[in-house]
Amino acid sequence: MISKNTIKYVRSLHQKKFRQKFNVFITEGHKIALELLNFKPEIVEHIYATEAWIQTNQKHLFTFGEQCELITEKDMERITALKNPSPVLIVAKQFEKKAAVQTGFSLYLDNIKNPGNMGTIIRIADWFGMDQVICAPECVEIFSPKVIQSSMGSVFRIALKTQSFDNVVNAYKGKVYGTVLEGTNVFKTKIEKPALIVVGNESKGIDKLIQQQLDFKISIPAASDSQAESLNAAIATGIICAAINNAPNNTT
Repeated sequence: MISKNTIKYVRSLHQKKFRQKFNVFITEGHKIALELLNFKPEIVEHIYATEAWIQTNQKHLFTFGEQCELITEKDMERITALKNPSPVLIVAKQFEKKAAVQTGFSLYLDNIKNPGNMGTIIRIADWFGMDQVICAPECVEIFSPKVIQSSMGSVFRIALKTQSFDNVVNAYKGKVYGTVLEGTNVFKTKIEKPALIVVGNESKGIDKLIQQQLDFKISIPAASDSQAESLNAAIATGIICAAINNAPNNTT
């Protein structure tokens, strides 16, 4: 039976200050649990799961030994943050994976605040094979449960780190492109690899100081009769990534 102290500890990890204090994060749900166990097993600290889940997924658990603890559905309700508790919750160590190469396309996220957008952008970057995703220090916490959940496991596969724009741009060997309303049509722009694509804040866009350091400004053209003010940050990122990753005039 799970102890009261353990319940208190796991419940505390639903708060950012305790995740930072213990340098860990939590992930809940069958699919994401398997993504973590398969792609980054070395960061797993503890697995809490129901008997049925453990029996069904034994092939993924044989190396974890005492790290895997059987708990009741009632105890799972005590430690979960979900309305409908999943059969598994994992506590894992926070990590940062730095990209070794800069040969393709990378994303820089400037002050992205919505965890759903952040997780979806990470998933998009994984889908389109981005070299890395670099987050500004002002972005929403990468290890927020909502970010982890919405990334659908991509957070465990893609190179991901937090760094100021100045430090990134000073070391980056390619051109820097930024998504702004007044930019050139991304579908008609030749974007050479390596390239760093800057995505701005959901409501304010790219910071003005960062805009001054862009080599090129790009945009997604709206329909001539569109009345929409803007696109969701994650949707815009998906369109940009699809355009630049598949354009025949881009260098390989």
